[in-house]
Amino acid sequence: TGMSVYSPMFGVIYNPRSIHWSDYEPVTDSNGNIRQFEPALGVATNVLWSFYQKGNDDYTDRINGLVSLKYEFTDWLSLQGRYGLDHYSRETTQWYNPGASGLTRTNGGDGKYVVSNNSFTEVNADFLLVAQKDNLFDSKFSGSLSLGGNIMNRQTKNLSSTALGFIIPGLYNLSNSEDPITSSNSYYNKQMQSIYAFGQLSYD
Repeated sequence: TGMSVYSPMFGVIYNPRSIHWSDYEPVTDSNGNIRQFEPALGVATNVLWSFYQKGNDDYTDRINGLVSLKYEFTDWLSLQGRYGLDHYSRETTQWYNPGASGLTRTNGGDGKYVVSNNSFTEVNADFLLVAQKDNLFDSKFSGSLSLGGNIMNRQTKNLSSTALGFIIPGLYNLSNSEDPITSSNSYYNKQMQSIYAFGQLSYD
């Protein structure tokens, strides 16, 4: 976003309008630190810094679909079944080079590399048995009766690992971490099962 210290818009908003785009290069000084234009802010205000010093990759695979079948036993009795699937897996990597003024080591001031894997799966399946008939037993009564059931299963998995500081500058790999690698993972599963019935009776 524009208010993020990693965003080019942050520098655009806070820097004097008299600074030409070409003035932002080179991005770093002879010591490898970011060249600042508003040092009093204590954050990275070189608008090109995020282009050269931060990057990310995002790979997402997704599949979703619905299958529906209906069988009519007679003209008044039918059965329908449906199955729906929504699944995606996502892998993201983010890297931050050292030299961002105002950022702590934890936030990436000395370099940071993050790898995340996320997956989501939701399955919905249901059936519906319907009996509907007019003039029941040759009377003026008509009616219908439905019996159905549904099962929903939702599952998410998340795994993330972070490397802080680079042993070899510019090598974006977890094994290149100066600090011990920190990891977090989470798992969530929710299942709902239901069965229902409803009927209707009319007289004409």
